[in-house]
Amino acid sequence: MRLNHLDLNLLIVLDTLLAEQSVTRTAKRLYLGQPAISAALGRLRDHYQDQLFVQVGRRMEPTPLAQSLAAPVREALNRMQIIAHIRPHFDPLKAERRFTLTVSDYIGVVLMPRLTQALERQSPGIQVTIRPTAMPIRDNVHPVVEALDRRDNDFTIMPSEVTSDAHSREALLTDTYTCIAWKGNTRIGSKLTLNAYLESTHAVVEFDEGRIRARDTLAIEAMGHRRKIGLVADGFTMLPHLIVGTQMIATVQTRLARLYAELLPLRLLAPPVKISPLVETLQWHQFKSHDQTHMWFRNLLHSVASELGPADPIRGRRPGGRKT
Repeated sequence: MRLNHLDLNLLIVLDTLLAEQSVTRTAKRLYLGQPAISAALGRLRDHYQDQLFVQVGRRMEPTPLAQSLAAPVREALNRMQIIAHIRPHFDPLKAERRFTLTVSDYIGVVLMPRLTQALERQSPGIQVTIRPTAMPIRDNVHPVVEALDRRDNDFTIMPSEVTSDAHSREALLTDTYTCIAWKGNTRIGSKLTLNAYLESTHAVVEFDEGRIRARDTLAIEAMGHRRKIGLVADGFTMLPHLIVGTQMIATVQTRLARLYAELLPLRLLAPPVKISPLVETLQWHQFKSHDQTHMWFRNLLHSVASELGPADPIRGRRPGGRKT
């Protein structure tokens, strides 16, 4: 279809080129050959009478005109996608749609299994693609913007401090933090004191090559303490496995700790430091807010999150030495 002599299919190529800034990656993402993408770019250049992209090293940098087209092209494609999915009535049992979610490893283990079970019962025609959070942050692009705008994902579920003001959002679930240790750990007792906590060797999580640190690290530093670090991972779900058979301890989300305590020989202990709760936030592109299937899927996510119940902290010794 053409509008003002422009083949509207070329907007998909332009949008992807703006996101990938590479003919090779654009071709791979659109399942087309590189010659087809190069030809489409040539037609776009002829229409707009502008180079649109110039080669700088290995990257294609957008011209000022291409940059000015990025937002309206993305908005137009989002609206066309919504129009394509409109139906007179929404029936979950008959709905067919694929949703793509960018989530952390924590959400992938704690929430996603419940989601897939609920979909199998309520809407078997809905397919889900789960992608990891974009780390490290590429070209200083916010991970939510990377997922929703550049990658055209439907949802992100990320901690509240990583949310984007440019997109719709709702708090999805909260969690507290718990210390975990191998049951054979001989260096700590049944209660984890601050001294034992600081003297123990820790397995910790860091993201974006150490530029983003976990809540427990920030809490300890805020108290003016330092701890011994024996291992650094870029995801929480690895830590329970990595400390088994060692004298190390780790601090993870309480729901995750309880889940792995059913699978591995772990002890759960109340942290002797005050760690701010985790608030996982659901975000999506504002233009999809009134899409019937999208709304139903958001409600389903809230429903399965509520089934997790409250994230009651492990009882033990509060910061300061008092027992709970």
